[in-house]
Amino acid sequence: MVITAKDRVHTYLGGGGTIPVGTNFFLKPSLLLRKVQGLPLSTDLTGFISWHQSLDVGISYRSSGTFSLLSSVRVGNFDLGYAYETPALSELAQLNLKTHELFLRIHLGKKLSVSDQEPLEKEEK
Repeated sequence: MVITAKDRVHTYLGGGGTIPVGTNFFLKPSLLLRKVQGLPLSTDLTGFISWHQSLDVGISYRSSGTFSLLSSVRVGNFDLGYAYETPALSELAQLNLKTHELFLRIHLGKKLSVSDQEPLEKEEK
């Protein structure tokens, strides 16, 4: 069996935001569109609930039929996270394509405090 790798152009368009829903809680919805040359368009819809902008728990759905549970915690200028991904479509679920992912995100620049992370509208009042 021979497998040949192909270079393909990848194009991404994404966006999201932070919506305050209480004193210490925020909703963080986002959308990512991914187009790979020769393949169909893929869409990721993600939503997080954040507490003090330091503990996030969320879900994600990919148009290819994948569902994810996501979490992250901020420690200083680092975010430590975990994601569990599994197919949502019954024909893919039988293939046992589940994944576990760990990530580390580094925030460069000054150390963020809780007051720095709140939306601008609260700072203007």
